[in-house]
This record gives sequence, C-alpha cells and structure tokens, in this order.
Amino acid sequence: MAKYDVISADSHVAEPGDLWQNYMESPLRQRAPHVRVEADTDVFVCEGLDDFNVGLLAPAGTDPEKLSRKGRYADSRKGGWDPHERMKDMAADGVDAEVIYPTLAMRMYKVADVEFQDALFRAYNSWLSDFCNAYPERLKGIAVVSLDDIERGMAETRRAAALGLRGVMVSSTPQEHELYTDLRYDPFWSLCQELDLPVSLHLFTGSKAHTTIDHWLVEYTVSPHWVQQSVAALIFGGVFVRFPRLKVISVENDIGWAGTFLERIDHAYERHRHWSSTSAGLTRRPSDYFHDHVYLTFMRDHTGIEIRHRIGLDNIMWSNDYPHTDSIWPHSREVIVSLFEGVPEAEKRRIVCDNASELYHFA
Repeated sequence: MAKYDVISADSHVAEPGDLWQNYMESPLRQRAPHVRVEADTDVFVCEGLDDFNVGLLAPAGTDPEKLSRKGRYADSRKGGWDPHERMKDMAADGVDAEVIYPTLAMRMYKVADVEFQDALFRAYNSWLSDFCNAYPERLKGIAVVSLDDIERGMAETRRAAALGLRGVMVSSTPQEHELYTDLRYDPFWSLCQELDLPVSLHLFTGSKAHTTIDHWLVEYTVSPHWVQQSVAALIFGGVFVRFPRLKVISVENDIGWAGTFLERIDHAYERHRHWSSTSAGLTRRPSDYFHDHVYLTFMRDHTGIEIRHRIGLDNIMWSNDYPHTDSIWPHSREVIVSLFEGVPEAEKRRIVCDNASELYHFA
C-alpha cells in the first residue's frame, strides 16, 4: 500500500488529440473531435465548440510572459496524457497522489447535441479509466457526466463507477433558468449517495446556457460565483436533508470566500426563511449542512488558510492544478511550506493529504 504525505485533490489530464477517434463508439465516431495542424499551432476541433489552440493545454512550469494560446502538442507536458511520464512529474513536484479532472472534456458541457455529448463523455471516461489504472494507488479519476438528460447521466454514472472512477463531475450550474434545487435531479443525487461517489462542481464547467464576460481577467476573478450559487441551492433546496450521505466538492474556486458565504447563508436563513418560504425543511443551520457535505479545493489561498477553522479543517483540500496555466508545478512543496507557515502539523496534514485520502479512498 502506498504511503501518502501530499495528495493533490485537483489535477488534470491533457487529453491526447486522438482520444475520441480511438475511444468513441460507432456510429458517432465519424464525428469524433480531432487535431488540425496549422502553420503556427495545433488546433483541437470539436463539433459544437469553438476551435481550441493547444498552447494552453498543458503549459505547467512555463513563465507567465511566455504563455500563449498557440502551440504544439509536442511542446506540452507529456505527463498530461502519458501516466508513466506523469509519475516523473509528480516526483519532481513532491506529490504522492492526485485526483484527476479533464481539460478538453470540461469544454464539452457546452455541446448542445445531447446524444453527441453523451458519446464524448463516455469516450473520455473510458480513456481516463485506462490512464488511472496504470497507477491505481496514485491516480483517482473523476468521470464527466451531463445532467441535461438525467437518465443518460445516471447510466454513465453507473458505468463510471464500474470502471473504477472515484467521483463524477457535473456542470457547475444546471440548464438556463434552473437551480440544483429542482427535484428532477433527486434521482441523480440518490444514485451518487448509493454509489459513494462525490459530486464535483469545477470552475469553468458552466452549462451551454451560460453567458460569459468578454474580458478574461474579469471573468477569471468573479468566476467562483457560479459554484457559490449551486452550493447555496443544494443547501437551501434541502438536497442534503434528503440525501444525508451525499458529498459535493467546489473545485478550483479557492476557499477564502467561504468564510463570508457561511456567515451569509446563516443570516439569510435566520432572518428571511419565514416570509420567503424557501428553506425546504432545513432542521439545522445552513452552515451545518455545509460542514457535513461540502468540500473545497485551493492552490494558494493565504486568506483561506488564515480562516481555516471558520471554513472547517475537514472541508478543505489542497491541489496543484497540474498541468494547467494556473498550476504551481514543480513548486508544490515550496508553496505548501509558504502557505502553512505557523500552522500545526496535524492541521496541515489534514488539508494537504488526509481529507482527500479519506474522501477518495486512497488508503
């Protein structure tokens, strides 16, 4: 059995350009995404999505001033798709194990064709299972699932569990004009509870209904508000009352905001639940449900560490975001030392290792 000291609760693959051509099932394989080689860049092409220049696919370790949308697969970190190269990069970073999320497949929540989207996700999940099975004690994969069609999503969730994937990721918010308070999602929450699969709400996985701000730095800065909306909906919608073993993770949205969020949801409940009639049978404070059911991942949130006790030591998980532009690879150990200066060792270990180990059954 592997010994763990540092586990990243949010790392990524960089899907190989031929993944969908190799893993999609007939007859939709003829529509499979592919890579188009241009004079100055490789471009990932998927029906229903804008073309994606692969320069930002897996640039971990690149200096900020050298980051560019244009680039080649050959220039990306091969650990994004080769599990053996991944082990080398993890060793260089001082990380013992990782929870694995997608890169290109995250964009596919905006694919409008539900049947095609389902085929895309099935192919990715099958490939991810093979990727993680190369080192099953060190890599735990998170399946991508769409809830645009609940029955399809539940079928893929069952298949993902059978493949050995350790969680499912859904859109950070549901379809237009909906919240996760809607009872139509209850069969899915029930299934995830039954299968002991945590449900992830990852940054930038908004459904196809989302509008975006045409300014990258503005959008990046305010993007956590989508997951805040969904977490509030799950609490006030009584989802955790009906499904007391369900676990939900806010992924890559940082953690410092959670201090104000917890204070605000409790105030909203105490002051406004009677006249608004929107508390869905809660029997405890909203923050109690948060502490029992919600986890959050972060990379370098000093504010969050300062208020870690208010957020909850058991609710916080560190991550390195390898191999993305935000990644702290190969400096994870240095960042951890800086973040946790003065923090008791037992508290540090809970955040950088034990919470993820227990949630995803590493040990």
